[in-house]
Amino acid sequence: MEEIDEKEINFEALKNLAIEDLFPKTIFYPSQTELLKENTNSSRSTIQQESSNNYTSNSIVLDNRLYSVPFHKGEKHALYDILIEDNFIITCGSNYIKVYDYQDIKEGKNESKMTFLSENEVFHALSISEIRQSDRNVSVLAAGGMSSIIHLINLNDYVEFKQLIGHRNEIYDLKFHPFETDILLSASKDFSIRMWNIFTGAQIVIFGGPEGHIAEVLSIDWHLSADYFVSTAIDGYVKIWKIEENIKSKIVESREIMKNNEMKKNIKDEKKQFKTLIKSNTMFSCNSVHENYVDCVRFNGNFILSKSVDGVIKEWLPIFNSEGDYYYLVNTYSYTLTEKIWYVKFNIDTSYRYLSIGNNKGNVLIFELNRNNNANEDDLNYICTTREMCAVMSSSEFTVRQTAFHKDLKFLAWVNDEGQVFVNDIIHK
Repeated sequence: MEEIDEKEINFEALKNLAIEDLFPKTIFYPSQTELLKENTNSSRSTIQQESSNNYTSNSIVLDNRLYSVPFHKGEKHALYDILIEDNFIITCGSNYIKVYDYQDIKEGKNESKMTFLSENEVFHALSISEIRQSDRNVSVLAAGGMSSIIHLINLNDYVEFKQLIGHRNEIYDLKFHPFETDILLSASKDFSIRMWNIFTGAQIVIFGGPEGHIAEVLSIDWHLSADYFVSTAIDGYVKIWKIEENIKSKIVESREIMKNNEMKKNIKDEKKQFKTLIKSNTMFSCNSVHENYVDCVRFNGNFILSKSVDGVIKEWLPIFNSEGDYYYLVNTYSYTLTEKIWYVKFNIDTSYRYLSIGNNKGNVLIFELNRNNNANEDDLNYICTTREMCAVMSSSEFTVRQTAFHKDLKFLAWVNDEGQVFVNDIIHK
């Protein structure tokens, strides 16, 4: 295999432009900015585009004051996921989902705005979208966990309106489509990833099989083009899947169920007529990025960020080669762990400028993305180890499972294994 001289590579161009001839057969994608401009019809992409322009600070720090609220009084539930929608903080633990108001937490109020309880469930993953329903915009929360059922909750009315049933084991991650707000991806312990239409309940595609994962799928993420998504699993593989034309046609077909049902009023018969597509071939598959479970993955422009159990987040470029798929390391972001631990996930803000992650000592760290500490004008060498730009230590030394940025970088929130929800204001310098 021919070695690559990193001094000859313009990584900024790789990240933002479709340069097809630098590495033959390598995937390249447009920049986030261009994609957001092209998809202005999507309400969620417009939110992302606006939020990236709402602050112009060169750097951020975390305020010294830390606010927290117990998830469940008198009990300690490990909290696995957290989302921020406007000023509301949504989190899950055990068989509860709760919604908190940011200002209430700062004022010391312990009561949640909404509590959703599901018997025989342990929630692991959340994802949120905005749909049009009954002539109004409705925020929809998808939640999954131990029972293998995906719960769809109307956050405007605080009611569950549908369940998606198909997975055969626990659900570890959920991601709504970047632009098609009725389309949802789910990752499961049953080795598969599945695509759903949340309106009709149709199971559109099952991603798995001969080229799929051979262990529990832990993390998934859409590329902003929505033509690809990436997945990682306990088997150590990072895989990229392409949304081909037959899948896009199947998405359209899944929406026809609703139209047919309205005409024929025969839901059961119509659901039987819809056949789920099985997709087993991947366009990239590599198990050499990490040496253990790969439990979190995200796209950053043309690059992929992924982590394992060892306190290092790697940023890398997928490479295709006749001898097999491999990767080119771009950056590493290191954080402290006192022992190897899995199912700790990082988060990226909507402008793709900052990354946050917690550890097993109760600390939360923020890294600045897309910054090369070693580069100069003559030698753009991205390979470096990046230390955190700011950090906060809570009084509770329990593992922080997940963090979340406010879309305008107003505050950072996170949850831990003790069952505490934390809020920390962000200061712009």
